[in-house]
Amino acid sequence: MRRSVIADGYDLSRPPRSVVYVPHFAGRLQHSVTSLLHDASAYRCVGRPYPELSPAGNYRKLCDDANDDANDDGLVDHFRFMDWGPTADNVHMLIFREGDTAILPFEFTRPDHHKPRERGQVFVAELPWRELAEVLHNAAWHLMWVWSDRSNWPR
Repeated sequence: MRRSVIADGYDLSRPPRSVVYVPHFAGRLQHSVTSLLHDASAYRCVGRPYPELSPAGNYRKLCDDANDDANDDGLVDHFRFMDWGPTADNVHMLIFREGDTAILPFEFTRPDHHKPRERGQVFVAELPWRELAEVLHNAAWHLMWVWSDRSNWPR
């Protein structure tokens, strides 16, 4: 009999939901880094489009407008972040860059998210945008470094 191992709501005995092709995923991470490093005056997501609203309020308004054909002006696409394919398909995230800070409102979207009470909530993370770029760059670099070492591959 196979015993399930549960860690923070995840059943580790099940196969993963998504499989990633590492070069593509690392490339998407690097694309995010490149977009963060552009000159802020040319950057597409500087500031919140609705400054009177909180970051979570901006997130809700942009997403609501995108889901309403009458109000969908494509504005949400200027703030979309972490659009990295199936490895991130449980998270919908936007980014607002204000000064040296990256503001990341996000929500979990998968119906079978392992913590059902989190669905529908908007969470907000804030960190220096340069730190975010560094973390993404290091993740992409490490993934490609490990992936390229074929001695780690299954035989």
